[in-house]
Amino acid sequence: MKWLDFAVGLATGVISGFGIGGGSLLILYLTAVAGVNQYTAGGINLLYFIGCAPAALLSHIRHKDVIWRAVLFCTLSGVVTSVAAAFVGAHIEVGLLRRLFGGLLLYIGVKELFAKAPKKRRPNLGFLRPVWYDKEKEAHRMEFQTEPGRLFLQDENGRLLAEVTFPAVSLKVVNINHTFVHASLRGQGVADDMMKALVRQLRAQGKKARLTCSYASGWFARHPEYADVITTGFLE
Repeated sequence: MKWLDFAVGLATGVISGFGIGGGSLLILYLTAVAGVNQYTAGGINLLYFIGCAPAALLSHIRHKDVIWRAVLFCTLSGVVTSVAAAFVGAHIEVGLLRRLFGGLLLYIGVKELFAKAPKKRRPNLGFLRPVWYDKEKEAHRMEFQTEPGRLFLQDENGRLLAEVTFPAVSLKVVNINHTFVHASLRGQGVADDMMKALVRQLRAQGKKARLTCSYASGWFARHPEYADVITTGFLE
């Protein structure tokens, strides 16, 4: 059975890294297949995540997909409710607890199975609204900030939302080597607006750009109307 436990650990680790409920599946395996009681399965799951969560978190931090203020609020409230729930759970009959857990999984499964694809909408960042979000007009203003070799967007707390970097390789040529958009804003046209802002800046300064960023290369390939700012050389 150890090989199966190992395989399940690998699979739930992958699913947990994606952030889609590996712990729930692990508990289901432990109780339904391995014959572990509900309380013990819960304890194993908590210890399992002590190792798995930091490993997945490193990737999320590297991709700037963590809102730290949200982490603070969720952690403070989660610790309190976890302690309370653990105390209450210890006094609930195991069979009832398993049925409640099974009902929760069934509800989530059915809900996800028949859920409609969400419509694209303005990201709701709550207390972390970016600087370009106008609460009065409910509109985007896309006011990118600039500094030498960089065009970027931040929220009111200084959290990076989007950026494109283009260090100079000569007096009149820059190298577009990196683009980034925060996960909460992807699919909203932010990268497109950022690239257009960069093109306007390059044209105003009479500069050309080399492309070593894969996104920038693809974007310019889709927008031949901006080909006048592209060069393959180092000098102009």
